[in-house]
Amino acid sequence: ALLLLPLFAGGLNASAATAPTSADVTVHKVVFEDKIPEGYPKQNTGLVMSDFGGTPLAGAGFTVYDVTQAYHSAINGADQATAMAAVIADFNNGVDVGSAVGAEQVTVNPGGVTTFEDLPLTSDGLDAAYLFVETSTPAQPNIVQKAAPFILAMPIYTAAGADGVL
Repeated sequence: ALLLLPLFAGGLNASAATAPTSADVTVHKVVFEDKIPEGYPKQNTGLVMSDFGGTPLAGAGFTVYDVTQAYHSAINGADQATAMAAVIADFNNGVDVGSAVGAEQVTVNPGGVTTFEDLPLTSDGLDAAYLFVETSTPAQPNIVQKAAPFILAMPIYTAAGADGVL
């Protein structure tokens, strides 16, 4: 019986790993000289992505909005693409779809990136959804079209298998 005691005592000190409650989201801004190439927008895999093509651009501002309530209302009875398109259309038409999460953040070099840190994975008890909008551009080069707004709905799952291969 004394030999078994260490086995049970060790098990009493074990603790479960806590699940994350927030995520960092990095936005990459690139510009294309003539036209957007085939295959854009690129499908997000849930993994770190670095090959976007184009030229990284510093000085573009992005604002993120918590659109959780609007997104969950729109997805009721619809697929994800339809719900996202509806929330973006409402935003573009001046409908209040959610509040800004912090101030505008501007992309920097190298890489034309900005990172929104510690975005909560849930909002009001629901999986969070965030709308990212390019809200300003630098004076040079002359930007003729801003990036299309996009929604990131939590949780994010990778499209890759355990080996990282899609």
